[in-house]
Amino acid sequence: MINFREIFNTTYGYLGLIIIFLLILILFIFNKNYQENFKLLSKIFVSSSIIILILDIIIKLFINVFISYEYRIFVNVISDNLITNLLYYSIIGIVLGIIFYILYKLKKEPQVN
Repeated sequence: MINFREIFNTTYGYLGLIIIFLLILILFIFNKNYQENFKLLSKIFVSSSIIILILDIIIKLFINVFISYEYRIFVNVISDNLITNLLYYSIIGIVLGIIFYILYKLKKEPQVN
């Protein structure tokens, strides 16, 4: 019997967040231009979050349109957890992207005429 709780374990998401945090830390260690780091991170977070949000909508539409009602009961057990987590991650990513963009604008050096 397949244990779906182990396959869709949410602790794997936390491991991914730790890896992302470490990669951001490595970026700041090796690239000392913090202004460009904030700009790059804002673009990465916003664009990847929009892609995740689009995939979330496509998965939801695919399940509602193409899967018949008899099988949807079984698929919803798995997909509801997945769709909810994807939605949360995309919202968090967009918020982080906006925060990094604000930090980029605040750190922007004044123009000398």
